[in-house]
Amino acid sequence: ESNDCPRDDEMITILLRGFKVNLECSKTHILQMLNNATASEGSLSNSSIQTFPQEWQPQTKTTELFTLSPGSIEFHHVAQLFQHTMPQTKCTLCSIQRIQNKWLWERYHQHRKRLEVKNEGVVNEKELFHGTRTNEPRMIYEGEDGFDMRYSAQGKWGKANYF
Repeated sequence: ESNDCPRDDEMITILLRGFKVNLECSKTHILQMLNNATASEGSLSNSSIQTFPQEWQPQTKTTELFTLSPGSIEFHHVAQLFQHTMPQTKCTLCSIQRIQNKWLWERYHQHRKRLEVKNEGVVNEKELFHGTRTNEPRMIYEGEDGFDMRYSAQGKWGKANYF
């Protein structure tokens, strides 16, 4: 019985477009190269490989919530942003959850890449918070549309999504 697979103690090397990397590091390099190649070609629809943020945890469903560890960099970052936007509020953050929606991430990622191509690499992004009174937040983060104007109410400046 022949086994073409290398032993655990053998070093495996691959050569990809002039980059020589070991198998352990190759996934990151390959995904980074594919993203760069896709962006430089200006064509986003041909990319069949989707990358998700590094801090995302493995998930079995399209949308899942993950509670952040209070000691994590991500928790600290979000807590600081929240407290900065509401400095007069005396509140204690008990927990922060990351929403991982693969569908919405894909739409965001594709749109962001288009803006990078259109604006020569410049994308002006802001991290914002959104509160909801009567709508169940799940309607926003589990849907395929995210913030849907059909659910928006009349506000100070008209019907809109307010952040």
